[in-house]
Amino acid sequence: MTYTVVVIGATGGLGAAIAQAYARKGARIVLIARREERLHALAESIGRADTLTLGADITQPEDLSRAAHTIQARFGRIDVVINAAGVDVRGAFTNHTVEESRQLVEVNLLGAIWITRAFLPGMLEQKSGVIVHVGGFADGRLAFPFYTVDSAARAGVRGFVDAINREHENSGVTVTYFCPAPADTEAERPFHPIWRAMGTPIVTPEQVAAALIKTVD
Repeated sequence: MTYTVVVIGATGGLGAAIAQAYARKGARIVLIARREERLHALAESIGRADTLTLGADITQPEDLSRAAHTIQARFGRIDVVINAAGVDVRGAFTNHTVEESRQLVEVNLLGAIWITRAFLPGMLEQKSGVIVHVGGFADGRLAFPFYTVDSAARAGVRGFVDAINREHENSGVTVTYFCPAPADTEAERPFHPIWRAMGTPIVTPEQVAAALIKTVD
């Protein structure tokens, strides 16, 4: 049976690598991002005729519900959902604008909640599935200075994930938080000197994708 993998935030460096890695494993891929036109090149590189692209904003629950219904109607089931979307604001808390703080919570915390809300019911009905929220701060357990609001949002995701799994224990569905190593992506590249100064190695997006797939398996 061909399984269906949904990658949200697919136009980012990690999202694209994850989608391509799953395609090489033979999965049917659904690519979701805010700007659907940017997904077409990625879909062409995947090279599967059944690759589906959809535009959706993870801060809009109705977008995600519509996407989940479209995918379910098209393929009959959804086996894995990868949430690789996110925003990042680094700097002193007193320099954060209200809008930046609101965006961090709306995308990194509420986005994870709305994604789970959209895709969990179908997985519970089929009694199988995995939802993965990709984020930082050691799975939401670390509170780094200069990442104050983002640390709070990620810690919220961690608590949400733990609660969901307890609520649906033995259902066949797992929701998880995946914390990748710093990767060589366009978004992360400006911060490589900081990671190197901390002695943290930089990995390729392909290495992150392989580790994520191993986690899901």
